[in-house]
Amino acid sequence: MITAEQIFDRAMDLMDKRNKTGAIDPTKTLRYKVRTPSILTQWQTEMSKQGDLYNTFEISNTPVTNLLGMISGFDIQEFKGTDLYFEGQGQAKAYYFEIDNPGVVYIEDYTSGWNTLATITVPDTVTSFTAYKGLVTPTSGATKSRIRASGTYYYRIINRALYDIPFQSDRIPDYKPWVKHQMPDDFKSVDQIINEYPDRQYQKDSTFKWEGRKDLYINYYYVGKVRIVYKPIPVPITDLTQILEVDDITAETAAYFLSAHLLLVEDPASASFFNERFIELKAETSLKQPASIQDIVDIYGMNGGVYGGDYYC
Repeated sequence: MITAEQIFDRAMDLMDKRNKTGAIDPTKTLRYKVRTPSILTQWQTEMSKQGDLYNTFEISNTPVTNLLGMISGFDIQEFKGTDLYFEGQGQAKAYYFEIDNPGVVYIEDYTSGWNTLATITVPDTVTSFTAYKGLVTPTSGATKSRIRASGTYYYRIINRALYDIPFQSDRIPDYKPWVKHQMPDDFKSVDQIINEYPDRQYQKDSTFKWEGRKDLYINYYYVGKVRIVYKPIPVPITDLTQILEVDDITAETAAYFLSAHLLLVEDPASASFFNERFIELKAETSLKQPASIQDIVDIYGMNGGVYGGDYYC
């Protein structure tokens, strides 16, 4: 990572704008600095064409225990006129479920009998799976909790969960096999996804899937961090403190591009030299990057045909 200010300093070095003390005189370079943000914005657009700009986005995932049981409640259950019961041990403090037609759902807990903590009446306007979630106050001394699905007409209920954690009302987690995470606004396309497990192992695997262009779905029970390296839609540079996530060679292209455009009128010969150097470095950055994780195949048949499993290559 490097700031636009650091790229500007590199350009000043190329243009020989440091004084004898090694400092860049702001009074003599102010006109260059004023022009730098717009020129670097042009450079970003140029480099994004070949995918040399990237950002990272990190998601930390820790599943919340469902009182109804691990890997429970993801199946579709049908209400056909007889109440459905989904029971688990512990005191419920929050709930989540999805229902596809009108009905009545109760959140209850048990002391000497069943106590109603919440009544959710699903309106006639619901015709496809719709999520309902909320907080409840458990009864003192309750030993178990349940979701009771009732009503008059046929409907289906899925993704049922009770939590014993006192969430904020807007922080109750969705309970689905795959949890949706939307990418940042500047997301253009994915470059690489790395999973970081608690034991510090890194690998690619099938704990995630994509739908559409920006929606990443992570397995509910995955524990660890998911780091997405992606190609961004360039954000205009308006401040030299802005950070660019580029490697050193790519940053060097920015310094030459900036120098060439700052001197375009003032010193055409130097501008031409810097532009040629920019083109050369740009070509270097377009060379194929090292491969990501892949299996190393043992052609001699040792270790089941794959030597050492997954590696960065």
